[in-house]
Amino acid sequence: MSRGPLEPARIAIHRAVLRRHIRSVVAGKADRLNIDLADRDVDPSMMLIESAASLDRGGALYSRLEAAASTGSGLAIPSSGPGARASSAHFRWSRLSR
Repeated sequence: MSRGPLEPARIAIHRAVLRRHIRSVVAGKADRLNIDLADRDVDPSMMLIESAASLDRGGALYSRLEAAASTGSGLAIPSSGPGARASSAHFRWSRLSR
């Protein structure tokens, strides 16, 4: 796949949208975290970890993020195939949320 001259801008916008979505979940404006952990352009699992690291582990904001990232919340977690690395990303997030 060839990358055009606008590819860095597209990735930056995608990263900003994902960051804003995570913030809206933490703020309570959204209750589902609809992200694809197999995204190759940005690392959503790392963005989740960074967001969670800045929160108090026992606090309400952390609980909101943890509830939104639970298995049934809409996270796209492929179990096999090209996106299989997402299962390790989900494992990293689930370890953090314990």
